[in-house]
Amino acid sequence: MHLLHTRTLELQYFGNRDVPPYAILSHRWEAEEVTFQDVQSGNALTKAGYSKLEGTCSLARSHGFEYAWIDTCCIDKTSSAELTEAINSMFHWYREATVCYVYLSDVRPLCDADESNPTRLDFQRSRWFTRGWTLQELLAPAMIIFFDQAWEEFGTKASLSSEISRITTIPEAVLQGTQSIDEISIATRMSWAAYRDTARVEDIAYCLLGIFNVNMPIMYGERERAFMRLQEEIIKVTDDHSVFAWNHNPGFHPRHSTTGTGMHFAYYPFEFLKGNEHYDKSILVDNQGIHFKLPLRRWVFGPKSFSDNNYFVTLPSLISSSTSATPTSQPSRIGIRLSRVAPGLYTRSLCEPVTDVDLARSKPFWEKVCIKRVHPQLSRAAGEGLLMLAAILGNAGMVDLLLRHGADAPDWTGRALGDAAQWGNPNVVQTLLDRNADCNTALPWKHGRGPLSVAAEGGHVAVMEILLKNGAHVDARDVNGRTALSWGVYSKNVDTVRTLLDRNAGLDIEDHNGRTPLSWAAQYGNQAAAELLLAKGASWEGKDVEGLAPVNYAREYNNKGVVELLVSHAAADSEAPGQAHRRVEEAYDDINAEWDRFRVPTALERIVTARRKSLKWLKG
Repeated sequence: MHLLHTRTLELQYFGNRDVPPYAILSHRWEAEEVTFQDVQSGNALTKAGYSKLEGTCSLARSHGFEYAWIDTCCIDKTSSAELTEAINSMFHWYREATVCYVYLSDVRPLCDADESNPTRLDFQRSRWFTRGWTLQELLAPAMIIFFDQAWEEFGTKASLSSEISRITTIPEAVLQGTQSIDEISIATRMSWAAYRDTARVEDIAYCLLGIFNVNMPIMYGERERAFMRLQEEIIKVTDDHSVFAWNHNPGFHPRHSTTGTGMHFAYYPFEFLKGNEHYDKSILVDNQGIHFKLPLRRWVFGPKSFSDNNYFVTLPSLISSSTSATPTSQPSRIGIRLSRVAPGLYTRSLCEPVTDVDLARSKPFWEKVCIKRVHPQLSRAAGEGLLMLAAILGNAGMVDLLLRHGADAPDWTGRALGDAAQWGNPNVVQTLLDRNADCNTALPWKHGRGPLSVAAEGGHVAVMEILLKNGAHVDARDVNGRTALSWGVYSKNVDTVRTLLDRNAGLDIEDHNGRTPLSWAAQYGNQAAAELLLAKGASWEGKDVEGLAPVNYAREYNNKGVVELLVSHAAADSEAPGQAHRRVEEAYDDINAEWDRFRVPTALERIVTARRKSLKWLKG
């Protein structure tokens, strides 16, 4: 590995056995970072990122280190071999560092912070917690020191472990080093990356390699396939079945994520948000696929008409939760639905979410496993559980009955309102609101989102109208800064977006990553929503904190229709700056180069050509 000399600021190469003690930097990449070539050529001083390099080396010198490592300048990214080695070694390098400095450029010094926006609030909202690569940089080092934008120390991983745990959902024991990450289930570790982003699609897989102790070739251009390959590598070295316990998100899956083995894998880490605990059973992998044993039960209950060919695989969290010392009030996800296609042969033919309601679908089995294990907290949990179940199933009469008989604690009604909104049950929502449920309650298991936000994501317009009529804040934000409109573009029901726009929802409200509803619509491929937003005057050229505009996300996620829409809109906008036009035009050219199988409409080609000539964009 290359290390930076803290006095001369020159790079020096060390073999694996000769690496001296070193300090390492964790930070969020910004404009004009110093590269490997800049250091070698002596141009580092000309870059804005030089202050970060200088600050790291100065700090390391003061702590007695001769060498430091910074990811921006200690890797020759022009060498594919060195880049592959670095990505596969990154977790190891951070773990072996004597100390890790975390520089947070968006956290102000304590002396500059006032009561309305204290340093602690800056820390909680820091974009460092939203980046994919910084997850392993948080987990790997034993010693981490946090610094604000003035390089003033304000805490360590140990002293801030409670706060970091609340922000990241990573257990304090893991942060404090008293519990190994290897003891945490695959699904739970995946869920830690659920709300983290990377500039390139493939990096969401590559940044997790060390967390699962696997290696694999780096192939930029493979897109979601990288995350599927990661899961293939994981199952080769573990018998943790929770790698299969992901929840299908139709808006993100243009096709089944099927590998050459015929197995179904998730596309993104957020699909593991409902992961399951470890269950110790052996797995056999051969050229026909993956073989393991789990209990199989007949599907005996549900709103649809199920035949004898419907079963579900019981997941280990059922057994884990039922044998724990203190039962929790939140029911575990227990099954993945299968269909029998032949004697002894079953398939996950429809990838449906594994949800709380599944708990009621095998009543005899559940009673046998859990009800006989008596605990004082079960009576309270049962009352809340019945209210949640009634809310999910849309049984307003049962909800009213339970509320009149004591199941009316604010935390119960708030959770029930969130569940009813998520499952699109307007009668239950109205019943709960009539019983003084707070329509603006923040749902902690939904990262602070409100009922309006979850209803919008599901496209439940009737529920949204009830909530808005009862005072729901149309532009309320969750912990990531996203609004109901930002989540509403996920739904393919265009009336979702129309309903929010009719209530004057903010068109260009940015979340903590600088992304707008149009940016998310471009990623989700929701062309109808994008058209509505543009018609209302949404900005098509604004960039997020990574410098990416909506058209970049549309191109990155293969959403050709949205790209064409943005190109057409840009071409018709005679007042827009030429540079913004050029960015959209280049994305249009790139996407057509990648997708030769699509034909661009002739009319659209004429519009773009005409605008090119009028604004003199044509090159050469």
